[in-house]
Amino acid sequence: MVRLAFGCALACASITHAYAENHNIYSPTPLAEQAPEFSWTGAYIGAHTGINTVAVSDGFGSSDGFLGGFHAGFLFQANRFVGGAEVDLSGGSAVVDGVEFTGFASARLRGGLAVDRALVSGTFGVASSYITSAISSDLDLSANSSGYVFGGSFDYAVTSKAILGVEYLQYRFDDYNESGIDISTHSLRLKASYKFN
Repeated sequence: MVRLAFGCALACASITHAYAENHNIYSPTPLAEQAPEFSWTGAYIGAHTGINTVAVSDGFGSSDGFLGGFHAGFLFQANRFVGGAEVDLSGGSAVVDGVEFTGFASARLRGGLAVDRALVSGTFGVASSYITSAISSDLDLSANSSGYVFGGSFDYAVTSKAILGVEYLQYRFDDYNESGIDISTHSLRLKASYKFN
């Protein structure tokens, strides 16, 4: 009787072990870990280059030139919304009938929507420019002047640190240096940024 009971117990143990192995009860295969979704939150710095079109009112016309400069900013992400601020400094070469547009800077707010590593955003802020020009003894535009800027951009995070983007900005300087002349610039530029966080 003892031998029979022991044999039954051993047989049951063997069947249970075989069932567990076939159904992965004892050693389940671990699920593959999913990579965390990219976050736009963090500070960044970078450089940009592109084309700048300067338009001057009162019949002066417009001219195209190249630009290059640096930018820095900070973004925060809440769900799909991304907001933040950016400052930039650019220099360029564009001459319109003796009006030489040499550089400008801006401080702007940014806001947009992100889909993982892609970000579409708009921007608006204040701007400053510098022009070297003395068209006549009565009209000298050689001075700094303040205005405003707006535009939009598309950015893509190639890696967790490297970001590439394209951006359009329009700078407006009305009544430049109290001359009665309005000056605007249209900038299309490529951006490369390094994200710290």
